[in-house]
Formats: sequence, structure tokens, C-alpha cells
Amino acid sequence: MKRVSLRRGGDPEIAPGAPQGRVRFAVWGGLGLGRLVAWCNRHGLAGISGMAGIPGTVGGAVAGNAGSYGRDMAGVLAGVWAWTPKGGVEFFGPDRFAAGYRRFSLAGVTGFFMIARALFEFSVAAETDVRQEARAALEKKKATQPIAAATAGCLFKNPPGESAGRLLDLAGFRGRRLGGMEFSAMHANFLVNRGGGASDEAFALIDAAREAVRSRFGHELELEVRVVS
Repeated sequence: MKRVSLRRGGDPEIAPGAPQGRVRFAVWGGLGLGRLVAWCNRHGLAGISGMAGIPGTVGGAVAGNAGSYGRDMAGVLAGVWAWTPKGGVEFFGPDRFAAGYRRFSLAGVTGFFMIARALFEFSVAAETDVRQEARAALEKKKATQPIAAATAGCLFKNPPGESAGRLLDLAGFRGRRLGGMEFSAMHANFLVNRGGGASDEAFALIDAAREAVRSRFGHELELEVRVVS
């Protein structure tokens, strides 16, 4: 059995090769996404300020191409060092990865992989503007999403032209609870651990929600989070 541990690391490390007016830096995959957003805010680097309030790590955000308010990780990504069970750690430049809405893949890699480190390229902006964008995004999320609760972020991807949260709400899943797990009463597309929640309770709610949305609206809800067994 192989054991893999991602480094949290310290501050991002400046890297060469950035064009004028931009900055490149490398970040360990275990660093919290919130810490990266805060670091960019302090240094006047624009690109992911709208992602303030998204939980998880940099590696997870890249692997799922996390995004918010028109921003996503792929928009500032210049390369990744990815770990696979077969090949260990390998660098993948922009010509060897592809990304879309909550989707990220590596050329020649099927199955499980982990983002060990990421190389980003950001544009330089006024610190006040970057901080204001992050502040506005965070305040909007506080008003509409349970960002202080124990969640993994949005549970399902939005179907084309639709809102997963709206479909779940109409299907009666806002506030639906089983044991310690609950679809948030604030935003139906967040699954909250209210304390002592178990995986079988979470998956039972997920399966029930998918079936209800499928039968009522004809949409197949796809998980935004990744399940590793």
C-alpha cells in the first residue's frame, strides 16, 4: 500500500518565465485555497479573488477546476506537478492538461491522480482592487451560502442552463436531513455535516436527491466533489 501526503508548504515561491506585468509562482497542493487567495490579495495579484470563501486545498481546487463569479483555476494555471500511482510525480505543462466547467484532465492519465504542486501566472493589479473583489465575493457568499458550516462546497454541478440548487429546492431537498447530514436550509446545493454525520447518510441523501431531480425534471445531477473509495 502506498501512502501519499501532500505538503501544506509556506508562502508561494516565485518562479521565472512570467511576461511583463505578470507574476509566476509555485504552490504546494496541500496549501489551503483561502490562504492562497489572502496571499494574492496582499500582493496585488488578480485572478482568483472571487474564490474567497471556497473550502479545500489548492490541489483539490485545481483537480476540480473550482471557480466562482466568472473565475476558475484554469484561468491562472501555467502547469502542475501531478502524482499518479503508476508514474509518481510528473510535470504537465499547458499543452498536457485540459479544463472546462468543474472539469480537469491530464494527457495520458486515466483514473486517480493528485495535484502535488501547481504553477500559476497572475496579472499585477492595485492591491485595493484585488481586496475589494475578494471582499465583495465573500460578502455575497455569506448572504447566500453556508460557508461557515462543515461542507465540501457545492455538491452538484449545474446542468446546462439550470441551477442545481434551484432544482434541489423545487424537489424538496432544502433542509432535508438524515442523521448528521443535511442539505443546507440556506442553499440546497450544499451538504452539511451537522455533527457525527456518516458517509452512508451522505450517499443516501445524494442518491435520493438525484432520483428526485431525474424523475421530476429530467436532469441528471453530476457530483462536483470527487469521491475516493
